[in-house]
Amino acid sequence: MAFFSLIRFYATYTKRHSITNKVYVGRTSGWTKVVDWFAARKIVKKREQNHHKNKDGYLEAEVDKYSTDKNAIRGREQQLIDAYKAENRCGNDYNGISSRNKKRLIYLLTALAAFGDITLFYFIYIFIFK
Repeated sequence: MAFFSLIRFYATYTKRHSITNKVYVGRTSGWTKVVDWFAARKIVKKREQNHHKNKDGYLEAEVDKYSTDKNAIRGREQQLIDAYKAENRCGNDYNGISSRNKKRLIYLLTALAAFGDITLFYFIYIFIFK
């Protein structure tokens, strides 16, 4: 009998509001044997079951990105929140990473290295206006 170790991994997801088109961004984590889109979809669906935004008119969560790097996912969540705030479409009440968090820049740069840039405006917004 072969022994398979489970891998801890993380995913970001988005939920669109059915009327306002605002976008809620979140992150979740889980365990799997193989890290792929199907595993990410499974943990996002599990998170969806009792999501606090369901009662507010938000649609089903969609996988954004996934990774075994927790820092990259934390940064990605904040990238998305900031990008949707810049478009005045953010459904999040709070930032994923506090502006006072000493690791904020590490998380954001790790996400940039892992997933790339969202928009040029995002960087202008983050580094000039924050």
